[in-house]
Amino acid sequence: GTGLGLALCREYVSRAGGSLQAENRAEGGARFILLLPGVRRPVEEASEEASVAA
Repeated sequence: GTGLGLALCREYVSRAGGSLQAENRAEGGARFILLLPGVRRPVEEASEEASVAA
């Protein structure tokens, strides 16, 4: 009800190193684009998880 939801989302995404964009669509409505940075795990950690899953 306060109208702060989108502003808070943008702040949280920004703190995580990402971005949140909003655009109007010609067909009507809006489009929101959320981009977050990927995380690479160390090779040792990834191979340990693979051997546990096998």
